[in-house]
Amino acid sequence: MQINASDDRSASSIETKILDVVQMNSIMSDSKPKCLVIDEIDGALGDGKGAVEVILKMINAEKSNNSDKSTNGEETQARKTSRKSHRTAKLLRPVICICNDIYAPALRQLRQVAKVHVFVQPTISRVVNRLKYICKNEGFKASSIALSALAEYTECDIRSCLNTLQFLNKKRVALNITAIDSQVIGQKDKSKSILDVWKQVLQKKRLKRAGKAESLFNEDKDIDFLFTLISNRGDYEVTMDGIHENFLRLSYHDPMLQKTVKCLDILGVSDSLTQYVYRTQQMPLHAYQPPIAITISRMVAQVEKPNINWPKALQRSRALLLEKKDMLKTWQNQMSPFVSRHLSVESFVEDTASPLLHILSPLSLRPVALNLLSEREKDELVQLVDTMVSYSVTYRNTKFVPQEKANLSVVPHEVSSLSLYPPINDVINFEGYQSEHIGLSLAMKQVLVHEVSGPSKF
Repeated sequence: MQINASDDRSASSIETKILDVVQMNSIMSDSKPKCLVIDEIDGALGDGKGAVEVILKMINAEKSNNSDKSTNGEETQARKTSRKSHRTAKLLRPVICICNDIYAPALRQLRQVAKVHVFVQPTISRVVNRLKYICKNEGFKASSIALSALAEYTECDIRSCLNTLQFLNKKRVALNITAIDSQVIGQKDKSKSILDVWKQVLQKKRLKRAGKAESLFNEDKDIDFLFTLISNRGDYEVTMDGIHENFLRLSYHDPMLQKTVKCLDILGVSDSLTQYVYRTQQMPLHAYQPPIAITISRMVAQVEKPNINWPKALQRSRALLLEKKDMLKTWQNQMSPFVSRHLSVESFVEDTASPLLHILSPLSLRPVALNLLSEREKDELVQLVDTMVSYSVTYRNTKFVPQEKANLSVVPHEVSSLSLYPPINDVINFEGYQSEHIGLSLAMKQVLVHEVSGPSKF
């Protein structure tokens, strides 16, 4: 039995059909169990995700039944009363689910419990051989070149090819290679996933021996195809993020890194264009994004199938950037007005952060009792406290993870230390960067915390 999950999207109707198939037994003694095939399950995005939710409920039925046994007697008795209305059937046979996009959001939970089989697209030669066999049996004459053009135009969609050949056979018209675009009917309307877009951009077709005119024609055809593909997909920011994170994994000849530098410059232009569009809301300027991707494709695309990874580094850096901006903005609002009105987040990061850390950690302060400080050191301590109060900076307890030292001794658990709050030193810390700022001793930090939070003794 076959169920088209995209025809009826409601979970209740799909659940009724699935349970009928799963629970139905044949009256014939020698009959085999029914096989359930759910087609277009990635289109079942209705109430409760339809078929996906029903299948997950049946898979988890055994766990639910075991957990029901451990409940108290009253709940068990109440459940028995309405057992018929809430009982979920166990899944005791394979269910074949067919989809077009395996990474559809509706299939995220189903992918974790299902065995995934990916069927690759048939090659043009294999489709042509099959079409020649069908044309021979149906008495329709078509050359191999015309069938090859038909398979390439329909992207090896066998259904579209058969519909076109059947239509031409009924009309007694031969398959014309020069008018293939007007003869093809029933072409499947499907949108490419973002992974397919990245593969098309980063992989080029294997070159064939051809004349100069034919080579130029094929180049223009490939450019038009990429432009249409990227434009129809949209979501240019994600498209360029995937290209940025995956193009360095390609095997392209660039001994002087000229192509790499040029690609990075072009990606910088794309990023600037995206920011300008979002700032001015001039959406028609997005039309310049596909040519940028095509330019990168012409420089670094490889013949071998690329190993595409979903871009994560840029998303993490953006999230971290927003987090630090929010931290600095909140800190700016807590400063004294005569300081905050002359200070912006950008100017602080670029000009003020590093000198301020030097000011907050003077080398002349000795970690001794206050009565042992000289008059000059007391004046410096007063200025430091005033600066910390004006900039709303203090020290707070922080705990760090125990680490093994060189002598294999382990730092005790829950070791606490005093660190700057807000953590403005994180703004200038980068991977592989050794900070030259010398921190104060724990005793001096405790003195500063007391002086900043309470009345000064000086």
